[in-house]
Amino acid sequence: MRIVVVQNVRRYLPVAGLLLLFSVLTISSVRHKSATFDEPLHIAGGYGYWSQNEYKLSTENGNFAQRWATLPLLFGEYKFPQDKHFDNFRSSFKFFYHMGNDPDKMLFLARGMIVLLGILLGLLVYLWSAQLFGHAGGLLSLLLYTFSPTVLAHSRLATSDLAVTLCFTASLWSIRALLQRVNVLTLAANCLALGALFASKMSALIMIPVAAVLFGIRIIHGKELPVEFKGRQWLIGTRWAQVVLLSAVVLLQTVLVTGIVAGFYGFRYSASKVHAASAQPAEHTANVGKRAFPKLNLDEQNITERKAAPVSPLLESALKYARKHHLLPEAYLNGIYVVAKYSLVRPAFFNGRYGSGGWTWFFPYCYLVKTPLPVFVVLLLAALAAVTHWHRSRNEQQENGWALLRQSLYRTAPLWLFVITYWVVAVNTSLNIGIRHLLPVYPATFILAGAAASWFGSRRRWIRRALAAALTILVAESLLIWPNYLAYFNQLVEGPKNGYRHLVDSNLDWGQDLPALKQWLADNGLDNQEKTPVYLSYFGNGNPTYHQIDAERLAGYPDLDLKEKKIVPLQGGVYCISATMLQTVHLRYGGRWNEAYEKVYQSLLGFAQMAQHMAKSPAAAKLFWTPQRKKQLKYFPELQLGRLCEYLRNRQPDAAIGYSILVYRLSELDVQQAMLMPFARLIGSRAAAGNEK
Repeated sequence: MRIVVVQNVRRYLPVAGLLLLFSVLTISSVRHKSATFDEPLHIAGGYGYWSQNEYKLSTENGNFAQRWATLPLLFGEYKFPQDKHFDNFRSSFKFFYHMGNDPDKMLFLARGMIVLLGILLGLLVYLWSAQLFGHAGGLLSLLLYTFSPTVLAHSRLATSDLAVTLCFTASLWSIRALLQRVNVLTLAANCLALGALFASKMSALIMIPVAAVLFGIRIIHGKELPVEFKGRQWLIGTRWAQVVLLSAVVLLQTVLVTGIVAGFYGFRYSASKVHAASAQPAEHTANVGKRAFPKLNLDEQNITERKAAPVSPLLESALKYARKHHLLPEAYLNGIYVVAKYSLVRPAFFNGRYGSGGWTWFFPYCYLVKTPLPVFVVLLLAALAAVTHWHRSRNEQQENGWALLRQSLYRTAPLWLFVITYWVVAVNTSLNIGIRHLLPVYPATFILAGAAASWFGSRRRWIRRALAAALTILVAESLLIWPNYLAYFNQLVEGPKNGYRHLVDSNLDWGQDLPALKQWLADNGLDNQEKTPVYLSYFGNGNPTYHQIDAERLAGYPDLDLKEKKIVPLQGGVYCISATMLQTVHLRYGGRWNEAYEKVYQSLLGFAQMAQHMAKSPAAAKLFWTPQRKKQLKYFPELQLGRLCEYLRNRQPDAAIGYSILVYRLSELDVQQAMLMPFARLIGSRAAAGNEK
């Protein structure tokens, strides 16, 4: 008995070691990172769900991840805004920075809860891979997971991305278990996993066709299906009997999963306590944006101006029917509506191109340049191992080759079927903003890669060495990019130093490096504006004011810590520009500088210079800033930044803070050229810079 215990300890010690290392890498790398763009929203939303029983914030992001992340906050005393009309980002920013709460503590606690989910997901990756490919295969898959920069980047952030990835993987696992044996345990596990998934994000709908195909494969397979209840077992052999049984299971799943989702929303239809108490009839809350919900980012008072995509008539009818009959919570239905109408049309940047309708090759490109090259080597060796195993088994057992192939594919069907389905959906979506939306395919891919572990026992020395080298390089790369996992790019684009030329937003710059900027300014003697002027254009929902960054503020996005965007006189100094702002993705005059932008800029330049001069005299400024003049010059700071960024994109940054905030040291002549050089020369500089690259 003692020997068995010792053997088990030795067997699972590497698993525990990798999971411990995973937790150290995640926690240590995020300890001094500011809030990313979505984190305040998720944390404020989750705390509001628990403490206020309100579901008006962040409806498009589900509920499970927010509730889980904010569990520790329930043991503290935090003030929550009592806004009459909630605005997603403004209300969450207020909760973080304007109510006396401790944002650093809230971030640390919420991020720690997501790390726990990351550890659980890593354990699931090991167990599934070990079941398919043995202990060595499980360790190989876990190692790929532990040192994946993309997994590490999002396993430490208080958002829904890691949670939904865990729920997708757990749902696949539980469906597989249910199709092997139907009993109370497998059915309960499956319903809980699916319930958490559907309460995590609207992309859970992808699981419906995956599950349907898996059920069909199970029936076609023809093997007897064991059913257990109260200690008794039945073997369902005929296909028609299995169809009836699995149909009953699907019906029960639908009821239970719907109940779980309703539970996350307090078993209440209305998103607001007020409307629930007044028992408003369904038609009063049927229209999104009225009564129960504030207007969703459609006016200039809100931080985003998203174009609406047309909602399909079928979805519109389904949502209307569901609202009328209260089939699902109002906030959940609103989340589906928001995703369909607004979230799928977003300004985005891709390799020098700008758009809002998405690109077919966006996600494949993200995966190609943000996945370490050694991972592709391991995947290639895994595919080679699978083919070699099939060929050897066919020869040794003298069985039909297609029968062996079907058996192998059946064992791994949930994984490859999910990966294929998810990729098909991804390349056809318009939401092209980040690799994080591909995160759910990583665990399944790593599990399948466990097949490569068979080469460790191979006589082919060169393959063993290639596999060992690939894993060693992966570990080294992951450690070297610490703590900037969000900014990882592989050697195909010459690493993270050039990442901003290819992808931005949550692929690189999500507003996470304000503490590093503060430290860099102090280290370089730039924390005193009297010596050298410092300018900052910041992208993100962190708070430069909270982090005490002494800099003149250029136009940023969304700049919630500023009351207004002022026209700033530019002079020689140090310019700190977030990578996403450098690519002007979210500006009204965004994208490449063009003749139309230039015309507007030149028409307002004289007024802007006059405004700067008038600012020296309060009396003159009062006369100058008429309502009409304010309206005319409202967006001049964005024009000013757009022209400056067009100039800066043609030169290399002097420093890169966390790879996400680019630093340029500009002389007075540089600034004059950026803001006043002829349009043709500015565009010519762009072409010349492009030729040099």
